[in-house]
Amino acid sequence: MLHQSGFERKCRESYGRLVALTNFTVTIFGVLLVDRLGRKMLLKIGTGVILLALTAGKFTFLKVEAGGRMFGAAASAVTGNTLTMPVKEIVPSSSGPVQVNVVYAYNGREQMTLVRSDAAEPVLSLKPDAKSPAAE
Repeated sequence: MLHQSGFERKCRESYGRLVALTNFTVTIFGVLLVDRLGRKMLLKIGTGVILLALTAGKFTFLKVEAGGRMFGAAASAVTGNTLTMPVKEIVPSSSGPVQVNVVYAYNGREQMTLVRSDAAEPVLSLKPDAKSPAAE
């Protein structure tokens, strides 16, 4: 996971150790918490927190989706019904290798594509399927 995020080898190793140490610490804390409060109480608290988080996530998602518009660079990269854009226009080159995932809807179907900035041709290209009646 850290490799796919674009971290260098030394960083991946040190961050991996940090993640393992954090997991260990949180597990010990969890065991002590269960011992002190009990499973029933933690289940009630956890369920309440989950409901609040899901509700907040729902409203956040709806708010973001309601304003779903193309940003400026993408709007200028559209030709007909095809979008073609170099990855360097989406993310700064100083950020190291990145993976761009795009989920889009066309003709009633959701589709997903991805491109990595360190690929041979790092160009994001979205176009309808040739089989689609709206492709022409």
